[in-house]
Amino acid sequence: MNPRRDRISKLLTSNFSLHELFKILLNKKNLLTDANLELLEKSVQKFEGKGVSKSDLMDIGTIGLLKAIQRFDENQGQSLESYAEECIGREVQEFFQQELAE
Repeated sequence: MNPRRDRISKLLTSNFSLHELFKILLNKKNLLTDANLELLEKSVQKFEGKGVSKSDLMDIGTIGLLKAIQRFDENQGQSLESYAEECIGREVQEFFQQELAE
């Protein structure tokens, strides 16, 4: 039995409107994003000094963090933090590859 799926099923069978469910899910995503800002900052730090501002790196890294939160599967045996760090790094590296290609 998967507790995560049970919680989702419970939400879906409750009397919430679709709008209310969306707000709940959006709030959860915002909480996860806020909780991992330190990880985000640490992950993009190694890319500083390569001609892109820290603010831009944080923006690019945030895209990676959001992808990690969206795609994370706890059944894969990896923590969200490690998976997010990989996704953030991959997103920033892809940005630099695109910059070099132009």
